Amino acid sequence: MNTLVETLWGTLQQGFFDNIASQINDTIKPYIPEGVPATVKITGLSHGCHSARVLSMRSLPNSEFGDLVPTHGLDKSGSIDQAKNREKAVEKEEGGVFYNLEIAIAYHNAPFRPRKDHMHVDILAMLGPVPLPIFVQVKEFVATIRIRLQMHPDLPFLKNVTFALTENPKINACVSIGAPWALDLLNLPIIDSVLTSQID
Repeated sequence: MNTLVETLWGTLQQGFFDNIASQINDTIKPYIPEGVPATVKITGLSHGCHSARVLSMRSLPNSEFGDLVPTHGLDKSGSIDQAKNREKAVEKEEGGVFYNLEIAIAYHNAPFRPRKDHMHVDILAMLGPVPLPIFVQVKEFVATIRIRLQMHPDLPFLKNVTFALTENPKINACVSIGAPWALDLLNLPIIDSVLTSQID
């Protein structure tokens, strides 16, 4: 599985992440108050050359997926056989069969590699005429994701994918202002606690 993930990781084109950065920039603009002489723009976004790894994977029943499972107003009471019949009705209504997965993944940046080979985000904040470059690099993270696949008999056999994090991911990152090699702001206790609370 990790060999497959590594192969797929390497096939992702930079243009894909450039489009994501562009969409994020468009989303940020409305949140900047009018009259404030400041802009924020993502100038670089990369997943790096070192892939995340799958720690574990297991199949789960629909009962473990909560709101990810559409109820369509069906009554959930009754016997097990009745519940199965209702589930089949939902599958038939949506035109597919569902498969549920829980995947735990982890990422750790490769040592002794240049920054461009790591997962990172470059941000340019303009405070009036003064540019303020901000460099964010992800050192490591661990996350558990639940994925609900809706299979379909017609090509490409996958109709919908729904996913959600089971809990807040554990992220270790560094944030520098001015230059990538500058002081890591997350080493400062107050800033570290504030940013961690925002992630949570």
